[in-house]
Amino acid sequence: MGPASGPDRLKSLRVVDDDALIAMLFGEILTGMGHEVCATAADQSETVAATARHKPDLMIVDGALREGNGAMQADSLHAT
Repeated sequence: MGPASGPDRLKSLRVVDDDALIAMLFGEILTGMGHEVCATAADQSETVAATARHKPDLMIVDGALREGNGAMQADSLHAT
């Protein structure tokens, strides 16, 4: 599969995982696919700050985090 291109290409992605190695692995895979990973985060406060700063097109969020879970974070960000 080649790099993502064209009008459907996501320009800015966020990876949220409390395991730095997993976040780094996802980042490398996505970058290799031609996407830009604008930030990684490990908890809710980092997620909120990075989302406000970067305004990503897509977030990949782990279901179970040290602080809360991915669904709670997505709900709270969507409500703002």
